[in-house]
Amino acid sequence: MAFIFRRTREDSKRALTRADGWALRLSPYDYDIEYTRGHENIADPSSRLYDGEDGAFNEEVSPWEICSLHSQSVDFLTEEEIRESTKNDDTLVLVISSLDTGKWSKDLARFKAVAEDLRYTDGILSKNGCAVIPEGLRKKALEIAHAGHPLEAKFKSILRSRVWWPGMSGDAERWVKTCETCAVNGRPERPPPMQRSFAPKASWETIALDFNGPYLKFGSISILVIIDLRSRYAIARPVKSTKFEYTKEVLDSVFEKEGFPRAIKSDNGPPFNGEDYARYCSERGIQVIFSTPFYPQQNGLVEGFMKIVN
Repeated sequence: MAFIFRRTREDSKRALTRADGWALRLSPYDYDIEYTRGHENIADPSSRLYDGEDGAFNEEVSPWEICSLHSQSVDFLTEEEIRESTKNDDTLVLVISSLDTGKWSKDLARFKAVAEDLRYTDGILSKNGCAVIPEGLRKKALEIAHAGHPLEAKFKSILRSRVWWPGMSGDAERWVKTCETCAVNGRPERPPPMQRSFAPKASWETIALDFNGPYLKFGSISILVIIDLRSRYAIARPVKSTKFEYTKEVLDSVFEKEGFPRAIKSDNGPPFNGEDYARYCSERGIQVIFSTPFYPQQNGLVEGFMKIVN
């Protein structure tokens, strides 16, 4: 900092674009700069605090190692596993028997619906070239297909290209929803679709309130914005703070001229969530309407007007 503001003409010949940028950013402020020598200043601890002594070198653990990657073994289902599990699966044994006899029980209705696509070859039951997985191997099949933590659509696509069993899509959806890794790193859920709100039948029937600010360059004032939801008529008044005593002064002056509305819509922030505001509206017969917390779109008209205020 001392070099930036006290450099000589010779020093200024150097390319100091970044230093000049800092000088411009700091020019509005009034302060004193004091130079401290490097060995007395610990602003750079990485080099200043080194004691000059290293411990014994360990070839197994490097002091510079910040992370390590380990190869993951690739798991898969073998044909032998599927054959053995198919023999021990009572449901698939009945399905194979029904394919030969053509007689299907009510319990096998989901298999009967795709009977034309089922084939039994070399001890493995398949559907359109995809192996029908016995119940005992379905959890393992889900684990293998979900090794890279694909989302639902990709997960189902991987399964459908290789295996099949009744209700496989539902099992895949439940697997992804219960996966902790997918919950933390997956895509955020889509917001619910916005529902249309119709305009009030009369002007000044329902109004919306919100604060904008504070504006530090204007003495930390805030601006209270009032909008009529019918006519889109807007009023913006400065207030010293968002305390109710200042909000009440603005509301009284506006209501003295425009009259009391039937309802006021606002967010759940101060002072609208306080008892003074609730009592003020109750005494004047005004219905209080709050938007959903952390969802400013529900009070979108007044929120959008903040761009014009700014």
